[in-house]
Amino acid sequence: MEEPVMNKQQFIATIPILDEKTLKKAAYIYADYPERSAVESYFPAIPMIRHNIDPTAEISVIVIFTQAGNYKHNLELFYKELSAVSDEFNVDLTSNVIEIPVPYEETKKKHTEFFVNIGNALTDDADLFMDLTYGSKVSPITEFASLVYAEQAKKCHIKEVVYGKVMGSETPTIYDIKELYRMSQLINTMSFLPNADLEKLLNSFNEDQK
Repeated sequence: MEEPVMNKQQFIATIPILDEKTLKKAAYIYADYPERSAVESYFPAIPMIRHNIDPTAEISVIVIFTQAGNYKHNLELFYKELSAVSDEFNVDLTSNVIEIPVPYEETKKKHTEFFVNIGNALTDDADLFMDLTYGSKVSPITEFASLVYAEQAKKCHIKEVVYGKVMGSETPTIYDIKELYRMSQLINTMSFLPNADLEKLLNSFNEDQK
């Protein structure tokens, strides 16, 4: 008798370089999923994990951090919160962690290595949840670009691509932007068809939001 195939989940978390006075714990809500309760954390990746974790799955966590500022303290803080999630759901999230350190200096070599490192860290056929919140200006572009490799080469299932926003007195909010990826991929696919009206397709996205 064949053993049942275990579901795979992979979460990608980003760590800030902010100092302790600037990095604030916030009660994050999801803009797109109002039924989800607020989760208090320093890191938008933690609510993403808590709301999507399947304790029966094979779970791994990719942790991305820029080697600058207060990253070491913030990394330690993240692991404390991750351990708390482990205890809450009775799973071990900290033993299957892949760290991707990113140099602070911006170079073409750094961008290429970062992209390759993400690709090599991905798990085949996993449900993928990606947090883009923290990092240099190039970091979320690189992470977003890696989704193509994740889906096409690793056969991952893109479930969430999120970023968190904390601004003054506004409610701390997490936004899921995976539809931007879906739209770009659909345009790319349709471009191979003869006589495809890509402009019509593009503008149809706005119609879907009405």
